[in-house]
Amino acid sequence: MANFTYNWQDGTVTSVPLSSVTGWSCDATAPDQRMSNAGSAIVAHAGDSQDLNEIENYCATAEPVLMGLVTTCQQITHKWDILEIECAKWDNWTRSCKCCMKWCRMKESALADAYYKWLPVRNAMQQSLKDIQAIWKNTSEQLALDNIQNTDLMLLNQLIAETNDMMAITTYNTQQRELDLSSKKTKELFVPVLIGLILLGLGFYLIKK
Repeated sequence: MANFTYNWQDGTVTSVPLSSVTGWSCDATAPDQRMSNAGSAIVAHAGDSQDLNEIENYCATAEPVLMGLVTTCQQITHKWDILEIECAKWDNWTRSCKCCMKWCRMKESALADAYYKWLPVRNAMQQSLKDIQAIWKNTSEQLALDNIQNTDLMLLNQLIAETNDMMAITTYNTQQRELDLSSKKTKELFVPVLIGLILLGLGFYLIKK
């Protein structure tokens, strides 16, 4: 399995284990320990040096790695979300998603469970990305103030803005999904009640006749 590795000038080596999961599959029903821990561990190691130039270099190396992990977590979470929604629309009294390979032969509840196991890891990974960008920006600003180095802060601000936009979109999609599921459950309760009332009314009508 791959590691995120960074060699500090004093000879210290930072090595963070990375998950072998690089995309969605039917087996990726839950993030492994490496995926769960990687983001926060990479951010924590930014404090392994007091040298601002080294910290800046570390962040510049770590940022695209974290971006890749965010992309992977987002893709997997989104896939489970889509499969659950499709399954909810297809599943009924006469057929089940568990019979179909398209849904990994899983029930709607299992698809939902996979989604909710990945969701907090995706959110945490997005936060780790924001954290490393913030450390990078603060370090670069300090270097610029000290006239040691002039880093292109506009690029950093753009990266941070893009991350904020991405998180806003995923948060909106998550909230919309919860509303859709709530609406679906309401309809599922309403239809049997309506059918029951119709049958009850029909029964009274026939009895009277």
